[in-house]
Amino acid sequence: YPWEENDRRLLGADLWLIEHLPSGTEAPRSQPLSIRGLPNHPARFYFDSIVDGNVSLDIYGTLLPRLDSGVVAISVETRSRWGNSSDSREFRGPQRSVKSEIQVKPTETVEIKLPMLGDGAGPFAKRAFSIRVRARQLR
Repeated sequence: YPWEENDRRLLGADLWLIEHLPSGTEAPRSQPLSIRGLPNHPARFYFDSIVDGNVSLDIYGTLLPRLDSGVVAISVETRSRWGNSSDSREFRGPQRSVKSEIQVKPTETVEIKLPMLGDGAGPFAKRAFSIRVRARQLR
């Protein structure tokens, strides 16, 4: 590997937060975002808060991409936290962390299904979410 200051490789990742409805369809409000970074360096991602009544759900995390013989191997740590949305200065609600390992070929999109948040998550308890990831080497 080249020295960090000489590393010219660049990876790009497109992510989408998807909500799956009980009918099996997807909610029309998926959230796309794009990040870029060096291989073997963590990159943070943040989706917009989802608010239902007075409860807010934040989904965010870290990607750690690595080049691995024609694919991008990615470690993804996804965090979810929820609570009363009226107190935005100090968000101290419950949290959950999920770690995933995926491999993405240059032309494919991989889906990471997030586990249900459970009964303590109020209006988000039975809602299903996933993150779709497309990654490629840009240079």
